[in-house]
Amino acid sequence: MRVEVLAFDAREGGTFRMAFIYEGDGGHGRTTDNADVFEGRFAKLVPGRRVVELVEFESDDPAFAATMRIVTAVTFAVHSPRTSPRLPLPRLRRSGPRPG
Repeated sequence: MRVEVLAFDAREGGTFRMAFIYEGDGGHGRTTDNADVFEGRFAKLVPGRRVVELVEFESDDPAFAATMRIVTAVTFAVHSPRTSPRLPLPRLRRSGPRPG
């Protein structure tokens, strides 16, 4: 798998757009057979502590139409930052119909 960053505005309220490209014969993608394309925004940035993102996948499948909230807690070990992502996947919240 490889990642393409299509847009990235790293500030609170800033948006991003990325694609996960699956190479090989897996057919894993939600947007196309070999790709997941998604966009989101940084809902909250607490420097050195926490990142909250709201993410939506591009897909014709209504099962993937919800907005996913991802909270990443940043912790620091001696001489190196580490992240501890918390992905509340079972608690997807729909934010209304997706624009067409």
